[in-house]
Amino acid sequence: MTELIYHPKADDEVFESARLYERRREGLGWRFLRAVQRAEDRIGKGPLVFPILRDNIHKCPVRRFPFNVLFRVDADHVFVVAVAHHRRRPGYWMRRLRAAKSTGKPAPGVAEQEPSSRRRGKTRRG
Repeated sequence: MTELIYHPKADDEVFESARLYERRREGLGWRFLRAVQRAEDRIGKGPLVFPILRDNIHKCPVRRFPFNVLFRVDADHVFVVAVAHHRRRPGYWMRRLRAAKSTGKPAPGVAEQEPSSRRRGKTRRG
């Protein structure tokens, strides 16, 4: 499986959305996190099967929720740029890519991010 590395803001998006869903209905936030994790699993098994949205950014739908995992396939890992709602602020995540290109360095926080599978495991119930 390919390692997934999250942009720090993308990681924040996941957990903020989960908190909002949990406030709406108990257990819904956990369902959202599990749905994102299943999307991560699908991406890890074959990232190139997902359609390109633009600028070599692929999108993988989060099933049962109006979100896409937006990611770039690099040589040794998959870099998740955003976990974006279908209708909120389209294209906002493009700034994250431009910031990385203009400096010639990875986006802030990328190098020290641990794979999402390790981070996500710490948040599960039970």
